[in-house]
Amino acid sequence: ERRMAWGRRDVQFRLEYAGFRVAAALFSVLPLETASALGGRSWRLIAPLLSRHKRAVVQLQAAFPGKSRAECDAIARDMWEVMGRTFGEFFHIDEFPGAGRFTIETPELLAALEKSPQGFVIGGLHQGNWEISVMGVPARAHGVAGVYQRIKNPLVDQWVWRKREKFYPGGLLEKGSKTALQLIRHVRRGGGVAVLADLRENGGVRVPFFGRDAPSDRKSTRLNSSHIPLSRMPSSA
Repeated sequence: ERRMAWGRRDVQFRLEYAGFRVAAALFSVLPLETASALGGRSWRLIAPLLSRHKRAVVQLQAAFPGKSRAECDAIARDMWEVMGRTFGEFFHIDEFPGAGRFTIETPELLAALEKSPQGFVIGGLHQGNWEISVMGVPARAHGVAGVYQRIKNPLVDQWVWRKREKFYPGGLLEKGSKTALQLIRHVRRGGGVAVLADLRENGGVRVPFFGRDAPSDRKSTRLNSSHIPLSRMPSSA
């Protein structure tokens, strides 16, 4: 079982969890499209009032120096809507497989993976619902594993982990210093790995990005440097 750290923030954690469960109950009973629209509109309205919106606008101005602050602000608001839709749809991820919710652009790649006894790595992006990168993988042929960023609230973390882990028969591993080695062993045994290849990692490799050093995830690179096939999963949702 996953251990939960308790401390002085018990009351805060419980209140946050209660609010989360209310939201979960609401979004779960709504039809998928309605839940998606509600999540998007809610985040578009609320997120710009938070400090992270200002940070997002500053980053966009660095990425697009030719755009005005108003244009970057509009892009950031669109981003919040997409994130809100992702949140609202999360409570319906069980409906995604086999429902025509997404398409695979390279079915021949998946067919090859299903027949091959060799392990593999799928690198996905923060685009749409994160489990899409693993839903199209032949999990019945390979015990696909994934990587999970622990949520600060241990109660919410446990609920979300249980919702997601069913899609990863090879295990949904917590992001940490030893995770890459665990994944390398898993793939060398013939298992599959589906990860988000563009995660921020404070202790990761510093990669020049729009004139700045961006701390980038090392897991995919370490897996590839260990002579493990690394593939990109192109998909559209």
